[in-house]
Amino acid sequence: ALFGADDLSIARRVLEEGRSLVLVANKWDAIREEEREFVHLGMRRVLHQALSQAKDAPILTLSARDGDGVGALVPAIVRQYERWSGRIKTSVLNQWMREIARFHPPPSYQGQPVTIRFISQVSTRPPTFVLMCSRAYAVNDSYVNFLRNALREEFGLQGVPFRILLRQGRNPFHTKQ
Repeated sequence: ALFGADDLSIARRVLEEGRSLVLVANKWDAIREEEREFVHLGMRRVLHQALSQAKDAPILTLSARDGDGVGALVPAIVRQYERWSGRIKTSVLNQWMREIARFHPPPSYQGQPVTIRFISQVSTRPPTFVLMCSRAYAVNDSYVNFLRNALREEFGLQGVPFRILLRQGRNPFHTKQ
């Protein structure tokens, strides 16, 4: 098996804890040269199906016996740590969000538009983003997943678990009864 049940269980726990992930496939020397690309694609496919949040996590192939690929391990870990610890400016996030909302606005709710007012990164380790919107309760999971994938792609957050929180401001026109 490319990834055993235990491997996937450990990776799932790592992601649930909000930690970044670097996957390492050892004993790469035991795989014939002409099969390596096929095996690597198979690992990607398993990740995509079993751990969608880690579908783009770096997969390093190495041979501890021969030392092949070992030198790439520490730089990959450092790169993931920097992504996990990084902060994205609110102005950059909001510019990105305006473009996303322009071409892919959130679905309306009961005929009323859902307006995303702004997005901000409120913490790191794991990166956590807050979206202030007009009807937070109306933003469906598929749109949040769309935003998650777009954020991952735009800001290089592959293999980094992050949170998206939806918040709704108080309506100043709502009267208290």
